[in-house]
Amino acid sequence: NGYVDRAFAVEFQSELSKEWTLADTVGNLHKVYYNQDILSPQILDGWSTLSSIYGFKGDHSILYSYAGQSFFKITVFMGEICEIGVNSYLKEVQRREPLTKGPFEHFYMDLADLRIKRNYVDLRDGLAQYLRQTRFKYVTLHGPVHDVKCKVIRATFPCTNIKLGRGWKNFCLLHSFRKDDKIIFECHMMMPLSDIRVLQVKICHYKRQAKVYY
Repeated sequence: NGYVDRAFAVEFQSELSKEWTLADTVGNLHKVYYNQDILSPQILDGWSTLSSIYGFKGDHSILYSYAGQSFFKITVFMGEICEIGVNSYLKEVQRREPLTKGPFEHFYMDLADLRIKRNYVDLRDGLAQYLRQTRFKYVTLHGPVHDVKCKVIRATFPCTNIKLGRGWKNFCLLHSFRKDDKIIFECHMMMPLSDIRVLQVKICHYKRQAKVYY
């Protein structure tokens, strides 16, 4: 089976169908079948056919560029990946797994220079409302690479502003976030928890018109 980036699966869950069309750089079209499970998103069928077409005998990389409506442009790398590379990738997959079984609410944040470089970040809309319902003094952000404890800063009544303070800037630095990237906060819908999974949607900074997922 082929693992699918959970950040990608969450962001486009409303439009991703069970059948995906893949187009390679020489115009070949392939069909693969997706399980539509945002907790453990995978390509289930069609993967072995893809492997046989390109003559894969070990582990290989395929770069996917999403064009919308379950259509992808792919670049196939013919060189095999070493065992260290495979283990590193599987570790990344593990770091994207949900912390609980859910159900979840997902809150999105577009990153700008100020949000990355400041010692705090102002929270708005969904995530702010979610934290207002709690008494958490700290939350732990479980990112793709590191877990960081962040202070929750609440404004004095009657103001309802809420921020993530100490720990936020370090979280951004550890993950090398860049402006135009997007992160997704995955929060338990029924039982608020101070442990929050953070998924990163990576933007291709060399071709800004396209989003690239691994």
